[in-house]
Amino acid sequence: MLRRISLLLIASIIMIPTWNASAQNKTTQKAPAPPKSETVKVKTERFKIELKLPGVFESAGMTEISFKAKAAPSLTVLKAVEHGATVTKGDTLITPMLEKFDKALKARQHTDPVGALAMKQAEAEFAQLKAATPLKLAAAKRNAERAQENLEYFKKNQELSKRATIEAYQSTADRLAYIKEELRQLKKMYQADDLTDATEEIVLRRTEDSVRRAELSAEQAKMALDAALKTNLARQAVDMVLATQAAVKGYENAKVLLPLALEKATLDIEASRRGRKKAVEALANLKADRGAMTIKAPVGGVVYYGRCSKGKWSSTTVAAKLTPKGKLLANEVFMTIVDPKAMLVRVSVPEKDFGLLASGLTGRAVATAYPRKPLTVKLDKFSTIPTSAGQFDARLTLSDGAGLVAAGMTCKITLTVHDNPKAITAPVSAILKDAGKEFVYVKEAGGKKKRPVETGKAHAGKVEIIKGLTAGETIFRKASK
Repeated sequence: MLRRISLLLIASIIMIPTWNASAQNKTTQKAPAPPKSETVKVKTERFKIELKLPGVFESAGMTEISFKAKAAPSLTVLKAVEHGATVTKGDTLITPMLEKFDKALKARQHTDPVGALAMKQAEAEFAQLKAATPLKLAAAKRNAERAQENLEYFKKNQELSKRATIEAYQSTADRLAYIKEELRQLKKMYQADDLTDATEEIVLRRTEDSVRRAELSAEQAKMALDAALKTNLARQAVDMVLATQAAVKGYENAKVLLPLALEKATLDIEASRRGRKKAVEALANLKADRGAMTIKAPVGGVVYYGRCSKGKWSSTTVAAKLTPKGKLLANEVFMTIVDPKAMLVRVSVPEKDFGLLASGLTGRAVATAYPRKPLTVKLDKFSTIPTSAGQFDARLTLSDGAGLVAAGMTCKITLTVHDNPKAITAPVSAILKDAGKEFVYVKEAGGKKKRPVETGKAHAGKVEIIKGLTAGETIFRKASK
């Protein structure tokens, strides 16, 4: 008997939860929504439009830090101030490694005097060429003119030269004849005496020697005459013509080439001057970069690694570069000093909500980190051009200070776009548009009557009625004729 009672109790305990769950399911099942009435009664109610957006806190006072180099391509880090550190103006942000840079700078300083000397030599050579060019041109002109004068003189005196050559030969031949005749006369005279003394023999011998020499001279003169008449005079004429042509051509070439050479030298020296100027500037820039590599804080504030772009930070991309031996590229923003007191909120507004924006809208910002401490915000300015596909950038100011929030923290923004505590509203579907005017159909005793209305803002299926309806009137929910 006791066993049976125990079984019954156990069974009842097991069945009770099952029965309760079934009952609960029955009670929680939603009943089908009743069909909407064709009409709706106009009433006075609060009509409020709010725009909810995700936001991020940002500082209005952000100073980007970079290695402002003039020549050096990069900077090697020895030590960097930590992310999140608070610094004052003049504090060291980056301590550089300078050993390799100093070595390269020293080598550049040693080669600079060689470049200066080469430039000085180039200037001297250019000055000489500049001074010599007109002199060379004048000399080429004189040479051409003299060659032409010599050719003209040769042509005028060519026949005279020929006659003079013949006459020179004839003079030699005549001298030979005279000496021969003299020898013949001496022999004839001495033979008539039948006796020849020693003196007479000497005279005869000398005369005979003179004849021999005169014959040789005559033979040479004859050869010279033949050569002159047959070859030398013609060759001389050709040589004179060619020499004149060469001199004239040389002058013509000089008139073209010498100015071109001077022009090229001018361009070359100008290029050398520019190159030298760049070399001097590069050395000066390297010296300036040497001093700029130790980077100090231009303002006080909180150090953030990276840069901020529309509320987003790039700290992760530069953190590795701020470790010992890290490389910072010239003019690369690697830190930002943030003024923690000049906070604002940046939001990205979807294009569907852009029409709700108006300068001066107020609302609240609830920081993710401090949900119980809402902050009052005011829409300061917003872009009228999309900053990305379907998104518009906007900034909000904090009316009551930033409190504990920091740049980079996120929040939820609620902006009050419109708030009418005593608005007369109607369903958007009840509004009829005809010929540019708006109407509703009002229910009256005799049926329905078309009535013009003036509407305000619309939101969430409701529209604000500015004029044309009063509370308590009944209108048709759908704008059908």
